[in-house]
Amino acid sequence: ADFEHEPVEGVSMRVLLIWLLVTPVQFGFGWQFFRRAARSLRHGAANMDVLVALGTSAAYGYSVFSIVVSVSSGGAMGRDQACFETASMLISFILLGKYLEASAKRKTSEAIAKLVTLQPQSALRCFDAGESTPDTKRGDGKGGGDV
Repeated sequence: ADFEHEPVEGVSMRVLLIWLLVTPVQFGFGWQFFRRAARSLRHGAANMDVLVALGTSAAYGYSVFSIVVSVSSGGAMGRDQACFETASMLISFILLGKYLEASAKRKTSEAIAKLVTLQPQSALRCFDAGESTPDTKRGDGKGGGDV
């Protein structure tokens, strides 16, 4: 396929294909950022979701604007200035980071749970005189248990 072919004067097939592929990422996978950004702004705060929504919207909006300028000028201005891939890469990398963070937290929680199961139920306390007596079970209030 010839991706430099211009089905519309001023816009190559490559740019139209990228636009077609990026739009579901921007408004499908990226929708969660827009929703949380709106909620955050309603509460008078700006967070990472606001930055992601603004950054990806700016890249996507600039790209659409450059296509409109290119088509309206017959390709004399704005040709191949679209940067749709920037918006989709930002969303993809941030979602990948969130997935990796959640995975690491889950694995950490599982490791801590396994460590807790290794905790002994009783211990042997050694006294200064060299005597040793079995300690009572943890948390029964009889003096033992601080292992």
